[in-house]
Formats: sequence, structure tokens, C-alpha cells
Amino acid sequence: MKLQPYLCIFLILFMFFFPPSVIWAQKTWGENWNEQITQWIDQLSKDPLFASWKGATLEKEALGPNSKEWLVQVKKNKEIIGYFIVQETEVNGKITFSILEYGSGPYSLFDDAFLPIPSNRELVRSRNVKIYSGLESYFVWKDSPDPFRIDGKTGEIYPSDLPYPEKIDYNGVFTNETLTGQKLLLDWGETPWDYLFWLSSPSNPSFKKNWISEGNRIAYVASLFDGKIIAPFIVKSFHQWSNVSFLGIEDEGLRYIPLSYAEKKGNFYTLP
Repeated sequence: MKLQPYLCIFLILFMFFFPPSVIWAQKTWGENWNEQITQWIDQLSKDPLFASWKGATLEKEALGPNSKEWLVQVKKNKEIIGYFIVQETEVNGKITFSILEYGSGPYSLFDDAFLPIPSNRELVRSRNVKIYSGLESYFVWKDSPDPFRIDGKTGEIYPSDLPYPEKIDYNGVFTNETLTGQKLLLDWGETPWDYLFWLSSPSNPSFKKNWISEGNRIAYVASLFDGKIIAPFIVKSFHQWSNVSFLGIEDEGLRYIPLSYAEKKGNFYTLP
């Protein structure tokens, strides 16, 4: 077959700007998603608390209108063992993913178990909207003359006069980050109400990493919804990633939030 000169020039230019290595390197959104989630699970599996995540199945669900955030439930034998909150962002024209929050245990954030449950699961999902905002995340339950908000991790019904939280703005775990260290902290109770030292002890606004090596028992108290709700938590675990630190707090299972976000929303206390 003979090629016209202009067609030859076109092919030469095409191969110059789009060599085979570039063409084959281009992946679909789904391929990039699956690759990144797998990489994060491989990293978290270094922590014995997350070892069961290896080989787990995943279910993802979009959150909120136009949020580009997803709830990813991690399951074994159809039972929830953990979750991610993943955000999609675009940097210099390139799509990238980051973890805003993650957790382990039988209940995920936005678990249907926290909702008023009709018998039809799809009906449940059609009657609520999930809004992610860190520790102020909530469902909006629409199956009511007056829609109301429900805590996304406990199912507690919020007062109607609570202000709406601002959209969170913090860095999570980005693509290709590695888990470089993890530590299970000393326990000091089943709930933060077992010892009320955090009510009377002087606070430390910033988390001190030497608390981990010193074996301190740590409480974290968050001020939510412009101070309308005070929420105490037991700090149980610590994860260090390449560029960010995460705290594991007890909240119907272990719930990991960025340390930088925790410092903005509340204070830390150590058991005397």
C-alpha cells in the first residue's frame, strides 16, 4: 500500500508527540482508581489491625451532590470491616485521589445501620443524602415533613438549630504515599466518660509525638458546629504516612482523621 506524502508526515508527527509508551501508559479513570485503592490497602495492611483488609471486596458510593467524594466500604464475607473516604482532585490537568478519612471495625462512616431503616435497602439510600465534613459529617434524612440531620458515625439526631459546617479543606493521604510507622496506644477506658480528667486537666492544643513513646493515655476533645457540640474521644492509634499523620480515635470503631485537622477542631489531654 502506498501512502500519500501528507499522510506520511501526519504519521511521523503523531508518533513523535504520542509515542507508543505514552499511548499505552494512559489509563482509564477506573483503572487508576482500582490501582490506587489497592496500593493504599497494601500499605495499611502493614498494621496488624488492618491485616484482614488483604483480599477484601470493595463497594463505593458517591457522596453529596457534585462533591467528587466517595465512601468505600471494605468487606469480608459480605460484612463491613472498614472504610475509606476518598476525594478526587485535579492538579495541572491530572486526576489524583486522596484519602480524607479511613477506619476499621464493623461500622463504616455513613453506615445504613445508623438510619431509620425501612425494609428496602434502596429505599433507605433514596431517602438520605450523605454530606462529608470530617467529624461533622451527617446524613440528611428526607423522609420527613421537616428533613433532619443525623450524625454520620453514631446515628445521633442533631438539633435542628445546629449551624451547617464549612466544607473541609485539608490534605489527606495522596497517591503513592507509604505508611512509614504505626503505633497502638495505651487504652484507658471503654468510653471517654470512664475517666473525666479531660474536663479538669489543662489542655495541650497541639499533639506531642513524644506522648506515644512515653506511653501516655490520651483524650481528644473536639469542638464541633461552632462550639454547639463538644465531643470527647479516646485516642487509640497513630499512623505516620510519607507526608501526613493520622490519629485513630474510638468512634463506633477506630476512626482515623488527619492530625492537622484534629488540631484545628479541638484539644488534647493526657491522663495525669
